[in-house]
Order: sequence, then C-alpha cells, then structure tokens
Amino acid sequence: MSAPTSGNAQRGLGADTANHYGTQDSARQVIKQHAKRLIVGAACRGLLPFKLAEWLIQRGGMRDA
Repeated sequence: MSAPTSGNAQRGLGADTANHYGTQDSARQVIKQHAKRLIVGAACRGLLPFKLAEWLIQRGGMRDA
C-alpha cells in the first residue's frame, strides 16, 4: 500500500482542512462569555451602572456571546 500523496490525505481522518481557526474562535467565544458574565454580575450587584455594562457588552462584541 502506498502513502497518501495529497496534503489533505496526509492530515488524517477528522482533520480540519477548511481552516485552522476553530480552536482560536472557540477560545475567544469562551473568553467573551466569561467577560459578559462578569460584567452582568457586577451590574446586578450594583458595582457597575447598567448603562455602562450595556455599553461594555456592545463595545466588546459580546452581544451574542
């Protein structure tokens, strides 16, 4: 049996051949979710004004996190 010749075949089964950003994107999403939880928690405890918390969430791109 001969060795695979194409680059995609050499990567093996289950390899992400479309891009290499899967783990980076998911890590960013986790960080955004955690930051949003902290901001909302601080606003609920009265440590931040709600308008400031809303602005931080919108500004940080965490609206859908």
